[in-house]
Amino acid sequence: MMFKKAVYTLLLSLFLNYASANESDQSFLQEFSKHESILLKKLEETEPKKHYFLYMIAAEKLFAYDFYDLSEKYYLKAIEAPSDENKSKAFLRLINLSFKKNDMAELEKSLNKADSYFIQNPNYLNSDASQIINYYKMKLPSNSDKEFEANGKNGFSIAARDHNYRSLFRNGKYGEALNLLKRDKIVRSNSIDMQAEYDLLTLLVYGPQSGTKLTCEKIYDKYPESFSYGVITCRALTGFLQEKEISSQVMEELKQYFSKFDTDKSYLQKALKVLKNKS
Repeated sequence: MMFKKAVYTLLLSLFLNYASANESDQSFLQEFSKHESILLKKLEETEPKKHYFLYMIAAEKLFAYDFYDLSEKYYLKAIEAPSDENKSKAFLRLINLSFKKNDMAELEKSLNKADSYFIQNPNYLNSDASQIINYYKMKLPSNSDKEFEANGKNGFSIAARDHNYRSLFRNGKYGEALNLLKRDKIVRSNSIDMQAEYDLLTLLVYGPQSGTKLTCEKIYDKYPESFSYGVITCRALTGFLQEKEISSQVMEELKQYFSKFDTDKSYLQKALKVLKNKS
């Protein structure tokens, strides 16, 4: 416990000093590099079963300050650490880091490593992890056509598949975006993300009507705590219908989601704020 505390204290002091002194990234990296050997020595003196946890502390703090290359190094160390802990988060972070760097070859490798891990550890593959992995698989160049095809099955018209839908939504043309979606296909789909987007657009265009039913409600009731933007958005819309209000807590949760996983769709936050101001 003493060594564990020493490692944590060293990490914390490094980052607190960086934050309070408003140092440049370069000066922090020099400082971190100077102390890294001490950090690793202290860490190696702990029990091996604690290594995963301590590497993750380092990786998460580096990730939080946008030091992606260094954080990747420590996520890899966490994965390699001898531990029976659930390492899902480390694998998902590496996938996200590959995407942030726009390195499609590395993204594919990260996805393959995650697939191998979850094949060996199927109990750790929950709905959140599965959704995140499938999302990034669709970002691979080899799957771009499949993404359009899949989206078509979830209620998109040909025009929407040509990116008009996203463009209209992003630019606040909610009525035109809604016209590209077909309610019957949305209802039949198993994508809570698309259902939540459809419900949000419907409320923006028509407002809450008497007896309004959300298409995302059925899946949301099954997975109310799932960390996906569809579930979080559906939670916001459910609160809006019940209380005529969208809680700041839900908005913050959505912000955190987009900052970590899907910055391309952060325009949904703007749309929710528009809806909130209508209440």
